[in-house]
Amino acid sequence: GTQVTIGKENWLYEKAYLEKLNVPAKDNGTKIQEQAKWLRILQDRLADKGIGFVFVIAPSKAAVYPEYIRDKHRTPPLPKGVETDYEQAIKALQHHGVNFVDSHDLFMREKREKKYQLFGPSGTHWNKYGAYLVWQSIADTVHGQVSPPLQIPSPVGIEKRPSEEVEADLGVLLNLWDTRLSTPMTDYPVFEQQQMQTEKPRILLVGDSFLFTLVDIIKRADLSANVDAWYYFKRHFYYPTKNGQLVDLAGATETPMAKNSIDWQNQFFNKDLIILVETQQWLPDVGFGFVQGALEAIEQKTNEKL
Repeated sequence: GTQVTIGKENWLYEKAYLEKLNVPAKDNGTKIQEQAKWLRILQDRLADKGIGFVFVIAPSKAAVYPEYIRDKHRTPPLPKGVETDYEQAIKALQHHGVNFVDSHDLFMREKREKKYQLFGPSGTHWNKYGAYLVWQSIADTVHGQVSPPLQIPSPVGIEKRPSEEVEADLGVLLNLWDTRLSTPMTDYPVFEQQQMQTEKPRILLVGDSFLFTLVDIIKRADLSANVDAWYYFKRHFYYPTKNGQLVDLAGATETPMAKNSIDWQNQFFNKDLIILVETQQWLPDVGFGFVQGALEAIEQKTNEKL
């Protein structure tokens, strides 16, 4: 059901993101305040168990790069004082003291200061350079809260080369003979071969499709050797390892998730860091059911010990 719109200079956009651009919030902020409160409760419960938590708001390509949107697809700015769901969410997360990464703000600052792309021209997801910057911000956010610590190596360089499939997913989806829309150039971080860390944090990522590029950076930068991903809290991806490092991400095992069959002990309680990833497109809804499911699992585990 994905609909693709061609912008200026052949930049591609997912239509749903164009339709959400400059749209007023759904309510007066009541729902997102409630969601932020539950995020803080989950964060505190996890901290009691020595587990770090961070909520990552993934950005909208249309909001970061509106200059490539054709005039006929543009929406006028909101009147002064009218807020979007994203703007209300930032205030709610700050009010409740939730650990979070505002990737939209991060990308806008990076865009002003540096020349590197953060999305591929033919993709709807952040590229791997953008995902690397998000990992930097995650590490800063949970510094001192996760043991063993999350260590983000600096890349030895940033190279521009033809897009990999995830950076050109919209172009690939069009299935055209002309490959210019499926292989445009974009920016990638280059990491040296990492020396094996004796201890690396065990990580669970929960969220929408933006999490998969974060997993790719885990492999490239050797951030963890124990990674699970809960895609929309509906499908579980487990990534194989060899000699203490992630291998072939395409070889991940994928299984459907049912509430009564989740292995909370090995996929959740045994982690050092939980990352919830959600595109600002979904706000004010948060978590795809994960937050309440996790709190119920924590309560059940606590009761079992009593």
